[in-house]
Amino acid sequence: MAIKTIAMKRLFFLILVALTLSGCSGTFMTASGIAGKARLGMSIRDFQRLAGSQAELESMTAEGIVYRIDEYSSYNDHRYVSGAKLFYFDRNERLYKIDSRNSRDGFGFGRMRNRGFSFELGN
Repeated sequence: MAIKTIAMKRLFFLILVALTLSGCSGTFMTASGIAGKARLGMSIRDFQRLAGSQAELESMTAEGIVYRIDEYSSYNDHRYVSGAKLFYFDRNERLYKIDSRNSRDGFGFGRMRNRGFSFELGN
């Protein structure tokens, strides 16, 4: 009977450790993480599955489609857009280029988010 109790305690401890280590990291991936998993030649549908709701349509032309995923940084409990990853798809809806853009390029500087509110500081 004591062996069953010890086994149950060990099982409970292992489950607790696994839940603690996993946290929320499995549900959110950074733009750099998505760029690292994206492969040239992948379809838009595969990219959308990988990126989920983080990918925003940046532009759509006769030459192709560009999606953007914002990169965030934190300062004093505020999140702000520090740059973005751009994903370029050709007419055949295949990924052919991944590019970066940062706030020094005039993109997103000063756009901050805090506790679900979004506001502009000026640009």
